[in-house]
Amino acid sequence: MINLVDQKESQVSKSLQYKDKSIVSVVNHLSDKFGKESFVINDFWDADLCAIGLIDKKKKYLFYISTFLKKSGVYFVSCENILIADRREHGVSGNYRNIDIKKLDYLFIKHMGVEETPQNSRQI
Repeated sequence: MINLVDQKESQVSKSLQYKDKSIVSVVNHLSDKFGKESFVINDFWDADLCAIGLIDKKKKYLFYISTFLKKSGVYFVSCENILIADRREHGVSGNYRNIDIKKLDYLFIKHMGVEETPQNSRQI
């Protein structure tokens, strides 16, 4: 789990410190399940407390998560392909509304090209 107090990577704690607990929870879940090294937080929506952007290590894919106006455990996800070097333009490969954590995990695996860490397969 990402510890916001003891986290060595200041980017993570800075990106999450003002986010809604639903976003912090889902980022912790993905970090626990797939490893914190499986993505980088690249939050283009820092003013949106109910949204976060995660990018794969090769900086080719963006996984946008929003919990705005969603019930607990329900998410909106946009899977995007980064098109240009400055990462300001994206091509959407899929938008998914009202999905649960199981579907979010599946999309994360498929879009980001990650695998579940066997010892960390807990659910939130």
